[in-house]
Amino acid sequence: MPFSTMTVILALAIVASAAFARNISSWIRTFFGADYFRYAAHASLVFFAFILIVIFLKHHLSVCRCVPFFLLLCVTGIIVFRIKLPEEKIHFLEYGALAFLAARDVFKREKKRGALFAALAFCLFVGFCDEVFQFFLPSRFFDWRDLAFNGIGSAWGAVLYAIKPIDITKNKREPFLWGKS
Repeated sequence: MPFSTMTVILALAIVASAAFARNISSWIRTFFGADYFRYAAHASLVFFAFILIVIFLKHHLSVCRCVPFFLLLCVTGIIVFRIKLPEEKIHFLEYGALAFLAARDVFKREKKRGALFAALAFCLFVGFCDEVFQFFLPSRFFDWRDLAFNGIGSAWGAVLYAIKPIDITKNKREPFLWGKS
């Protein structure tokens, strides 16, 4: 399955950020306080939702076409805002975005039910690589809980793409990996 440059770069950035993300979050907590870091995580989730809303409003869609999408978005928002650790919220958001992009890339090539699972498998592979990479870092460790949040965020992003009310697969660029199919 070919993935776009944006999807591959996001996947690599997620894995690479394991080396310095904890240091950045510690620095933010030290200089601004733990509450600021939690608010920043909430703000990033709200910003992501805002971007999706703007995209849909731009396309002048009927309310009926958007209801399932926004219902899932709202339920997810309620669940994610109840998560205690901001890092877990960020896992959810970054893997949700990765799965959304991966699903977009896979659905460009094939519109079958298996395409959703291929995108999800890619994201789970990235999540596993991320946790294995953290195992070898001195200040990090392999965490099954993080892997679970990666998977849940990936499933959310893939489902969010699958029920989207507009077609955003019209990307004329060539895929980054594995050439044309």
